[in-house]
Amino acid sequence: MLAPRKKLWSTPAEAVELTLDKLDLSPDDVVFDIGCGDARFLIECCRRSEARCVGIEIDEDRCGHAREQVKSAEFDDRISIRQENGLECSIDEATVLFLYLTPRGLRLILPKIQALGHSVRIVTYMAPLPELEADFIAHASPAHQPGARWPLYFYST
Repeated sequence: MLAPRKKLWSTPAEAVELTLDKLDLSPDDVVFDIGCGDARFLIECCRRSEARCVGIEIDEDRCGHAREQVKSAEFDDRISIRQENGLECSIDEATVLFLYLTPRGLRLILPKIQALGHSVRIVTYMAPLPELEADFIAHASPAHQPGARWPLYFYST
């Protein structure tokens, strides 16, 4: 399991915005969000760039909701949502990975990232990737949690 099952948290808009401000996506980027939930991160990627996006979501209901959100935002030509297990899916075409996963989930997915034959930019929200040193750390302050400063870890391999 990559993310908690009982309570699923969506990435706050402030974390999405900060991440995209720092990533500087290009039309050549292929952005993967493993555990994409409602696809809010991917939709904002398409609003702010010409990147192509792939969402991986294991939960059938959340996958269906993400597809509805993508269609409603009219990005279904650039965002594909796949109902798959993040540990079993192919991420070979990814140039950017966005991961809001549990520390255990990040440990489990790290070998998959390390097996890629090319460089990739990675952003994790709330928890760092084990064994890798972040290039830098930024902090998001969600409006619904005054005073909170939640970390975003930026990596390049």
